[in-house]
Amino acid sequence: MSDTNRCPACGAGRPADSPEGPCPRCRMQPAPGRGSSGSDDTAAIPAAVPGGGDPQATGAHTPRPAPAEATGEWSDVPGGQTRTAADPVAPAALPPGAAVRYFGDYEVRRELGRGGMGVVYEARQVSLNRPVALKMIKAGLLADDAELRRFQNEAEAVALLDHPGIVSAYEVGEHQGQQYLAMKLVRGESLGPLPGRYRDDPRAAARLVAEAADALAHAHSRGILHRDLKPANILVDAEGRPHITDFGLAKRLEADVEMTASGAILGTPAYMAPEQAAGRRGGITTATDVYGLGSVLYALLTGRAPFGGDTVVETLDALRTRPPEPPTRLNTRAPRDLETICLKCLDKDPRRRYASAQALADDLRAWLASRPIAARRVGVVERAWLWCKRRPTVAALAAAVLIATVGGTAATIAVQARANRALREKNGELTVAYGREAKANADLAAANARVEQRYNLAMDAIKTFHTGVSEDFLLKEPKFKSLRDRLLGSAGDFYDRLGRVLEAGDDDASRRALLASNFELAELDAKLGRRADALALHRRVLAGREALAGEPGADAAVKVEAGRSLRAVVSLLKQIGPKSEVPPLLTRAVEFHERLVADYPDDPDARDALAAILVVLGDQLKNVDLKREEAERAFRRSLAIGQALARGRPEEPKYLASQASCLTYLSFLRADEGKYDEAIGLYQGALDLAREQLARNPGDVKLRSELASCQGTMSAWYEAAQRLDEAVEFSRSAVKTWRELVEEQPAVSGHRQSLAGSRYGLGMALTQSGRPAEAEPEFREALAIQARLVEENPDLRALRTAITDFHATLGYVLLELRRPAEAESEYRAALALQLELAADDPANPELRDSIALSQFNLGRVLAATGKVVEAEAAYRAGLATLAKLAEEQPTIAVFRGRLAMTHRLLGTLAWKSGEPAKAEAEYDAAMGLSRALVESSSNASTFRNSLASDHTNIGDVIRSVGRVAEARDNYERAIVIRERLVGEGPDVVVFRSHLAWSLRRRGLARGDLGDPAGAAADARRALALWDGLPARSGEEWFETACGHSALAGRDGSGVPSSAAAPEAATALWLLDRALRMGFREAHAFRTEHALDLVRDRPEFRLLMLDLAMPADPFAR
Repeated sequence: MSDTNRCPACGAGRPADSPEGPCPRCRMQPAPGRGSSGSDDTAAIPAAVPGGGDPQATGAHTPRPAPAEATGEWSDVPGGQTRTAADPVAPAALPPGAAVRYFGDYEVRRELGRGGMGVVYEARQVSLNRPVALKMIKAGLLADDAELRRFQNEAEAVALLDHPGIVSAYEVGEHQGQQYLAMKLVRGESLGPLPGRYRDDPRAAARLVAEAADALAHAHSRGILHRDLKPANILVDAEGRPHITDFGLAKRLEADVEMTASGAILGTPAYMAPEQAAGRRGGITTATDVYGLGSVLYALLTGRAPFGGDTVVETLDALRTRPPEPPTRLNTRAPRDLETICLKCLDKDPRRRYASAQALADDLRAWLASRPIAARRVGVVERAWLWCKRRPTVAALAAAVLIATVGGTAATIAVQARANRALREKNGELTVAYGREAKANADLAAANARVEQRYNLAMDAIKTFHTGVSEDFLLKEPKFKSLRDRLLGSAGDFYDRLGRVLEAGDDDASRRALLASNFELAELDAKLGRRADALALHRRVLAGREALAGEPGADAAVKVEAGRSLRAVVSLLKQIGPKSEVPPLLTRAVEFHERLVADYPDDPDARDALAAILVVLGDQLKNVDLKREEAERAFRRSLAIGQALARGRPEEPKYLASQASCLTYLSFLRADEGKYDEAIGLYQGALDLAREQLARNPGDVKLRSELASCQGTMSAWYEAAQRLDEAVEFSRSAVKTWRELVEEQPAVSGHRQSLAGSRYGLGMALTQSGRPAEAEPEFREALAIQARLVEENPDLRALRTAITDFHATLGYVLLELRRPAEAESEYRAALALQLELAADDPANPELRDSIALSQFNLGRVLAATGKVVEAEAAYRAGLATLAKLAEEQPTIAVFRGRLAMTHRLLGTLAWKSGEPAKAEAEYDAAMGLSRALVESSSNASTFRNSLASDHTNIGDVIRSVGRVAEARDNYERAIVIRERLVGEGPDVVVFRSHLAWSLRRRGLARGDLGDPAGAAADARRALALWDGLPARSGEEWFETACGHSALAGRDGSGVPSSAAAPEAATALWLLDRALRMGFREAHAFRTEHALDLVRDRPEFRLLMLDLAMPADPFAR
């Protein structure tokens, strides 16, 4: 899975490959608060937020301990205070009597190690209650300018880096004149004493160096050179993952300053590159660090450094003049290809090493996956030539001896030579001819090599800019927006310059590199919000790539690049239009990828590209064309391709991500159909893949955030399936993960935003569990985090948009807690913020849709407090907004669906107000919209269920005015639809529950029509359905109570008189349970015809008295 993206409705984190549109909770509605009609689809839909987080991620603040006498145990920790373990120490236990030293905000526990300049302690940052590695200058206050400069250099370098393979910085500061650097504490040990441990496990050595190379590539992408790579500067954690540390000699690539005078040698002699040993200013490049990684790999394979000597001078001379001993001579277990990779890194000539740290990582992974490596062995002739270059005097003497020997031999055979002169002359002519041909071939090979080198360098530079700037976590922060835009602008200038260089070449490789450069420039335009410019440039790149792909001899890689451009153009057209161009271009793209795989069936990139375009096709079929069966076929075919690729290449993480994307789409497809158990099963597969990726890279922040987002989505599916205990547990897991990420990276506001979202998700799960009082503090904390984010970033619209949803949801919970005045305040706050946003963007359809939802919610709370006129005005304002949206975008089904919902709300309001004719007209309008939606998408189970709701609602209204036979007919139409839905999805909880609703209502009608046996049969069948649900809402318990009451002594029902009293007692007990679960609709209790048989009971009168009281009489 790639980066975590954000829900457009609420801004909370979710998996990067989630389908477009709202997150799971924004798609789903809380259990409807149905009116006295008992209609099963009449409630407003509060805005919702997906799984995200916890409000205060920095941990509890621990007070600073009082001063104590210094013990001297930490004498070189300046300016501290000590106490013994008898004092209260948080939270890790210390041995009795052990001294703890305080240095500013840090509790210093023990020394971890020291080097030539610095000393590192294990410590705890008191204010955040987190373990850290605290580094200080060993000389303390006596440090000279050079030491201070070097320490500051390390702090600045590490502060620019953010990678799980680099020990990250938390804080840089000064306390009582002493500089310090607080870093992440890696629990493990240095590679320094460990190289020999890897001699017998070369695969482990290769994996470790590959991961270190990934980290180093990140540093290079930020313009940082390490310059002192060696085993001692790589920490290995408990899981065996490497972490590069000690950037004291780091250098900015663009900087023209050194920390010593020109010509001084920086580094560790046994592991430094020849250009470092030469002390040449300006000669240190990324190739120097590649050499360092090669020396680490050499040490892991052989157990010692590449070079050594009795003195530093001898060591430096050896690394300048001698080749390293081949690892296989020192360790026969070292594989030949791994030796080749290692020796390529250690080449004396920087130009002959790997072009980048990433290229080294890729070659190591190719070896690990048993694929051909890019490195090649040095041949005998080339080795001899290099030897001659290193020892010219000895080589000249050897040549003289050879010439003398040849000369002597020639003198002895002179006569024979004259006899063959004619033959030699002829051979000479042939040799000249062959020589000319050879030279021509050599010139051609050299030209091809230059083209290939130029292409490779261009692609490496493109990759570095792309991953180093556009995809960085911290640079995505709102406060870094101007810096990120500036860096992206610089990258754009780079691509422009690169393009001018590449335009000079008319060969295919240069054209490919030029198109790749322009492709990345288009991607940057999109990231900077210039989507129209991005689309125009992507179209030009597509034309160029299709031309290259159509040339004779074009290989699979060229065609894969053309496919990538097709997908980029389709994606932008879906965002900004014209959307009419999407279907034909998408069809063309699918056909192109089908031909590509047919031509190259064994090429993994071609098959992966086909899987990617099938996901795009599935998304279009699902969300725009509403062809769910065809969408599912596309997703499942893409999934099958990804699974086959992963089986053949288990080391490739991108294939796991591809599978997770397909499973996520399929899960959303099932959830949209109401088949939440199936959605859970599919999404469990995506969750397992996320865990598998994280197990491979446990420190990867991006993967951890993906997992937390997956946990939030899973909670939403469990919540929808009414498996509420599991929903709560997954929400708690998401909160825990996001809290940990916030504690580790408090500067990343995206983590805090997702933390707020997951706290919200926990509140939703608790609300659905009938525990709104427990949910309220979760929502308030989520709102507090979001409010702080808005305060810090007032110009960021996404945050302001999300906080409106938080206000709306809190309003919903307060209404459930029977605190309508507070609920109204929250809904009005949400609506005011949305109207403020709309003033700047009046045409935004998503924002207008959110405004309509807030108007519905406000109408609901006004209706609950008896403000019928104001409630109707709010509903009609929302209706007008949605009607306009549906007219402007008739293909967007969700707008027409919400329009139908609004008519249902108005119908319920009219019925409660004693206006049945008006209610019938509104319900009839809703039915017309639902019928049209079903006809345009026969497989849309949600629309079919809504149509059944409309039949049920109309039946309730006309039954109340005596048109009982018509009402029964409407109930029967609803039952036919819902029985078919239950047959198609027997595990879908909502379909079974709604079928029970319709059956109970038909039973009432059959009783009124003189069919008590039929009425009892419907009641029993409804009760069986409700009893089979995994959990029930308060309203479902109310309906169950009504079913039992209907069986309590109705003549002809077949219920014996001896059973009537128990049925009535059960009904009363269930009514009390419904009240305790939060269902407090007084109108339903007063008007429900099924309760007539228990209405005179004293227990019922007590329930009505309880209902008249607030849910919490002591609430403010």
